[in-house]
Amino acid sequence: MVQTVLTPNAGFGVFTVLTPPSAESINNAIFLNQINALSSPQIIQKQNKIQSILQRELNQVSDEQINLANLQDDVDDALKFINNAISRANIIRSRLDTAIDLSLKANNGDANTFASLATSFDSSINSIINTAETGPSPNLLSELPQSTLTFPTTTRGSTFSLAPKFLGTNYTITEDVSGDVFVRVDSTKTFRETSAIDGTFTGNFGAIFGGIRLDSFDASTNAIGFTTSPATAGLQSFTGTLSKTGLGVGNAFIYDNLESQAGRDRAVSDLESAKISIDQQLVRFKSALAQAQLASSKTSRRSNELLLETETLRANASVDIQIIASQAEALNQLNVYSLQSQQASRKELLNLIPVSGVIGKINGLLLNLAT
Repeated sequence: MVQTVLTPNAGFGVFTVLTPPSAESINNAIFLNQINALSSPQIIQKQNKIQSILQRELNQVSDEQINLANLQDDVDDALKFINNAISRANIIRSRLDTAIDLSLKANNGDANTFASLATSFDSSINSIINTAETGPSPNLLSELPQSTLTFPTTTRGSTFSLAPKFLGTNYTITEDVSGDVFVRVDSTKTFRETSAIDGTFTGNFGAIFGGIRLDSFDASTNAIGFTTSPATAGLQSFTGTLSKTGLGVGNAFIYDNLESQAGRDRAVSDLESAKISIDQQLVRFKSALAQAQLASSKTSRRSNELLLETETLRANASVDIQIIASQAEALNQLNVYSLQSQQASRKELLNLIPVSGVIGKINGLLLNLAT
């Protein structure tokens, strides 16, 4: 079995365990081993340095990519919240327009149509309340206390905050004498009296839809008089002060169930004011949306830049490694050519001097020492 111990290189031949030893073959093998011993560590060291620099730069890019990904997640969440708030605010605005139309239609109404118009009016108001209260947390339109929506706009700690604003509607009536308070109870669609002492229900109530009659209202003081269950033997009358929150719109009974011109005029006035409030908040919400969209755009652009930067770093490192390998190969070839030149010179000398007998042996030894 033949075992190769020296790779063919530039015409040096193949040396095996069966090849007779000679000064030439030994010198060739030693020389090539010296070349490899000198060049390989240098090549590896240079290539390792390039790899080390590349890895450090890639780690820096990776860290920024992670930060950008986290930023994008936060901005995406903010976009969902803000878009949701804008969408619901627009729905509320649409319901306000519907209520205005119903109020105006009631100008041409009569005893046969007032009840149905008031019911449709209350449906619009109820939709406004439900739309404002149905949303993700923090609910930017809710009556309940909500957290401010704060989201990052850069990876350097810059943030943008959007405070909530109640865009539903609610109202209470505080009684003149007792101080007890009538409140809306949406789950039962009733207007219930609560104790001024401990806030518990007293048992007095009226159905919001068709179960309360407006007796009087003074727009300058918000003094109001009303009767619950007016069509029954259990009717009760109360007087107090009306307080409104949110958009400041009431149910139909607050506006005399749209049966009087004064009631209809107050309804339209309140609804138009509510639309102005909605438009003001939409400006604020859309400004926040623009900030989030800008942050998202910048984050996406920077992420794409980092992808290109990663490809460029890898490509440049690959080119640098190839250059080192090429330079090492060129140096190796130069050394090989030098050895070939020495061999050629030795052969020419051998052809010129005696190589037989005692003198030939002495000449050969001297030649080996010289080359």
